[in-house]
Amino acid sequence: MGRSMSLGIALENAKAGRLVFPVRIIHKSGGKADKVPLIKWGSGATCVEAQVRRLWAEFSGAATGVVTGRGSDLYVVDVDRPDALTESGLDLTFGRSVPTRREGGEHYWFASPTDGRTVPNSADGGLDVRGDGGYVVCWQRPPTGTLAPLPDDVAEWARSRRREVSSAGELPETIPEGSRETYLVSLAGSMRARGAGLTAITAALLAENAEKCIPPLEPEDIDRIAGSVSGYVAGKMPTSNSDKVLAALTGRKKRQTA
Repeated sequence: MGRSMSLGIALENAKAGRLVFPVRIIHKSGGKADKVPLIKWGSGATCVEAQVRRLWAEFSGAATGVVTGRGSDLYVVDVDRPDALTESGLDLTFGRSVPTRREGGEHYWFASPTDGRTVPNSADGGLDVRGDGGYVVCWQRPPTGTLAPLPDDVAEWARSRRREVSSAGELPETIPEGSRETYLVSLAGSMRARGAGLTAITAALLAENAEKCIPPLEPEDIDRIAGSVSGYVAGKMPTSNSDKVLAALTGRKKRQTA
C-alpha cells in the first residue's frame, strides 16, 4: 500500500471521528499475514489530523488500523467467506461494505448499537465481530456518511459467543487488583497454546481488562503482556509457562520503575 493512499485512508477515518493508528503487515506463507501495531494503540490511537500526519510521516507506508467500539462509534463484522453469512442467519443488509485483502472477504461497518451495551470481540464459523476493545485494518477508502446501528441480532450473537466461552472456561466475573496480571497472562498463554496471534490476544485482553479488571490495567500493560506471550512459538506454549512470563514481566516492570 502506497504512503499517499494509506495516509488518505487514515485521514478519512480520522475526519469521521474514528481513532486510527499505523500497522505493519508481515506477509507469511499461504497468503496469511500478521498485523503488528506500530504504536501502543490502546492509548496512542488518534483522530486529530496533525497527529495522524505525524504518525504516518514516522511510519511511512503503514496500513491503517481503526479502533472499533464506542470510542470510534464503529463496529465491524468480518465475513471470511460468503457462505458463512448464510449459515449464520444474520442480516448485514444495512452494513456498509468495505473489501478486505482476503479473497472473498468483506467487512461490514456499523455504528454503535442502539441499546448502548458493550459488544465484545467474538468469532465463530467464519464470522468475526470487532467491537469494544478491538480494531480492524482498513484496506480501502472508508464509507462516507452515517452508518446504520449494529443490528440487535448481531450484537446478541457476539455477546452469546462470549458467554459460551466464559461458561466453558469458568472465567471469573471480576478480577481484583493484585490478580489482574496473573489472570491476563494466563489467558494470553492459553490462547497462544491454541495458536492465537498477537492481534487476537491483544483484542481479547483489552476486552477482558475493560470488562472485568478492577481497576483496569493501563493499555501499555496489555500491550506488554500480549507482546511477551506472542513471542512464544504458536501452538507450542504450554499454559504452565504463564508463571515464567509473569515473573519476567514483573521483574522488567520493577527495573523500569527503580
